Amino acid sequence: MSEPKKPRAYLSNASLLDELKRCHEKGKMTDEMAKMLRLLTDRYASKPSLAGYPEDMRQYAMYMLVRTWKAFKPELSQNPFAFFTQCIKNSFYQYLNREKRQRMIRDRLAIMSGLTPSHGCQVDHEEQQRANRDMGDMMDDDYYEPSLSATTDIELDTAIKDLAASGARDQGDDDDLSSPSGETPEETHPVI
Repeated sequence: MSEPKKPRAYLSNASLLDELKRCHEKGKMTDEMAKMLRLLTDRYASKPSLAGYPEDMRQYAMYMLVRTWKAFKPELSQNPFAFFTQCIKNSFYQYLNREKRQRMIRDRLAIMSGLTPSHGCQVDHEEQQRANRDMGDMMDDDYYEPSLSATTDIELDTAIKDLAASGARDQGDDDDLSSPSGETPEETHPVI
């Protein structure tokens, strides 16, 4: 009985290194190099932990690879596969963190406007309340907020105020964000 065939590597380190050296000599990325990087990005994005994420995330990773491919120096390392895989991984994390920041701003604006925030925000709030109850036995304080750092809160609050101010200017209103009853949105609807 014959041995089963070993699967062929979809991209070898040697071929990637050779193509990268050719690109460095020409001073620009070749079509073959772009295909290799696209293949690497698609294969990395097919991991089960990344399934279901949008195509935009792959495109952002490719954009970052096109911007940073010259940073790899063949004379210092012989492993471009690891370099580009790490670049892809970092690009995915950057994309997800940016999306998370935008979601948090959107949820805070929704709460300030009296609307219901996203389901994820509501679940996070419930988990935080549960943690507060659990931590209440161990702490002297009645309130404990483990989620965001102070700088993140400041950044989000600044972004929200900038958006609110630009929206008020666009509508011709003054920067007063109070409701007709004179209450501010924070008084009417507590921030979660």
